[in-house]
Amino acid sequence: KKQIDSLPTHAQHIFKKAHANAVKEYQNPEKRRGGKKQNAEEVAHKTAWAAVKKKYKKQGDEWVSK
Repeated sequence: KKQIDSLPTHAQHIFKKAHANAVKEYQNPEKRRGGKKQNAEEVAHKTAWAAVKKKYKKQGDEWVSK
């Protein structure tokens, strides 16, 4: 959770929105790439970070817009 707090406000918004959508989408284990090995929360977390990394990159200790 601390990593998310270090993101710029816009990136936090992207993360939260992607995370919420992914939690809904991946409730059904058959929709998850890892199947039942990963729970919806784990998959949502990875999905949300992937969304952030499309627009932001880490430079040193801070996240900057690409």
